[in-house]
Amino acid sequence: MSRLANLPAQYAGLAAGQSALLAQIRRIHADHEALPPRGLLAYQSNARMSAALALRAAYPVVAQLIGGDSFDAMVRHFWHVQPPTLGDWAQWGADLPEFLAQAEQLANLPYLPDVARLEWALHQSAGATDASQDPTSFALLTTHTPEQIGLQLGFACLLASPYPLVAIVQAHSGEDLAADAFAALAPLLDAQEQQTTLVWRKGFAPQMRVLQPTEYAFVAALVDSASLGHALAAAGEDFDFSAWLTNCFQNGLVQGAYLHAQP
Repeated sequence: MSRLANLPAQYAGLAAGQSALLAQIRRIHADHEALPPRGLLAYQSNARMSAALALRAAYPVVAQLIGGDSFDAMVRHFWHVQPPTLGDWAQWGADLPEFLAQAEQLANLPYLPDVARLEWALHQSAGATDASQDPTSFALLTTHTPEQIGLQLGFACLLASPYPLVAIVQAHSGEDLAADAFAALAPLLDAQEQQTTLVWRKGFAPQMRVLQPTEYAFVAALVDSASLGHALAAAGEDFDFSAWLTNCFQNGLVQGAYLHAQP
């Protein structure tokens, strides 16, 4: 189904017009014999600039790792391969991680596609639908068995990688951009140990942290809409559910509890 079908009626016409204009701009790229109007050429130039700004906003660490001029060249190439189809630039760029994974000239940065996946998850988290927490729903924990209960999560994304993605992003972000942060990365990159990163949102701020295997098993089950009982079984007996629930409710990951549909 077209994504335009999911838009409110008052915006569908505008979105369709923007999509048509973007399609016309792309045809100018493909048809060198066409002589477009001057206004459309100006729009095309502005669109290229907007594309570069949009990807820099969504992928600031990728932009740093690739470098200014190289990043701009990559954006132009990506525009040709995966052009935008909607007028909302914030929705463009989801395919960049796979594009980077196939770029032979970036093979010296093997962790780059996974860094891009993490940055896109953070970008999605920032624009996710607001959720409201319901602390009264946890009364279900006292009246039903774990197999009868589910936990409602807000935005939650799990990313597995052999690279220290959180450390890489933090080392290239704002005030954490320091020599000691980069020095600490070297042994982590050399180790290439599997890490799983959780991305969620606290208030309006995207969050990320590395999960240990026990917590990963638990959260992965909840992301798959499993019951609390199933998630606890996946985590094992040593998992401290009470402490986890308190922490994750305070940090915005858990929104509440609900009655889980029985199989």
